[in-house]
Amino acid sequence: MSRVPAWLAPSARLLAFVVAAACAAKAWSLLDENGANFDAAMGWDAAALLLLVAIALPAVRIDGARLRGAGGWAAGHRVELALLGLVLAAGVFMRLYGFGTLPPTHGTGLEENQTGGLAWRILNDGKRPLEFAFTNYTAALGFSVFGYTPDGMRLPFLILGVASLLPFYVLLRLLVSTPAALFATALLAVCRWQALSVRFADELFFGASLTIFAALLLVVVLKTRSRLAVLGLALLTGALNYEYVSYRHVPFLIAAALLTALAIAVRRRAVESGDIWASITQTARAYATSIAIFVLGVFIVVTPLAVAQLNGGDVYTEAFQRHAEAEPDRAVFGL
Repeated sequence: MSRVPAWLAPSARLLAFVVAAACAAKAWSLLDENGANFDAAMGWDAAALLLLVAIALPAVRIDGARLRGAGGWAAGHRVELALLGLVLAAGVFMRLYGFGTLPPTHGTGLEENQTGGLAWRILNDGKRPLEFAFTNYTAALGFSVFGYTPDGMRLPFLILGVASLLPFYVLLRLLVSTPAALFATALLAVCRWQALSVRFADELFFGASLTIFAALLLVVVLKTRSRLAVLGLALLTGALNYEYVSYRHVPFLIAAALLTALAIAVRRRAVESGDIWASITQTARAYATSIAIFVLGVFIVVTPLAVAQLNGGDVYTEAFQRHAEAEPDRAVFGL
């Protein structure tokens, strides 16, 4: 249940949710009928997402006292903000210094050949890849905005990597003390592996930045119950199902955390009332809108993946199976 008044009245929210669900169902139907309907289906999904934003949007109120309080907080945390500025500056420097030399402007690294090829086909051949979809579409965005060069392809990944530093600090600031948050963020800022990996347009690393944003939104949801944060978390939870196999456990962890929070809420009510079934009902009613937003948001994002998998494809499971029978490298293990 959101602590912030909703923008839409309850009856309007219900109507918007019904229409959003109908749009999402239409997208599923189009994809189930023919994969070539991808673009049309995404139009219906986009309409559903816009309706979910309207449902999640809080009422906008300009609170002068809160704004003054924010200014007072900043004045009282000047040392923290100054140190954070230095840490972020170091992180930006580490990620930008030498870009164009490593990786080289006229070369590719890791699986960038494949990423770039799929991105080119997205823009020019109408191809709609599902495996590592958001990696490939991000590369396509780079080509569209910055030009058909390796660096143009990489720039959105670099920007996202730089942009993830501040959310990482905010995440830690919500969980641990200020010195611990600053120290951990400084370690990430100067981590050479992370600083170099965000320069590559590769699925191996792209999910790491998404996971930082997802973790922050999860904590915000648990602490504030913001419906906008719930929607953002739902979209990232769905998106991570498309990414490299090592990131596909994150949606399960997010779901487990949310279910645990609901179970704790039920138990708290049960202790107070002594009626477990009434507690379950009360909790379901209190969080009904947020639960609906999360479930439908995830459904919208994973629809193409789920339809392909259910129609006999292996776009999701293949990534888990490809190395299942691989022999260990005896040269590496010295056997």
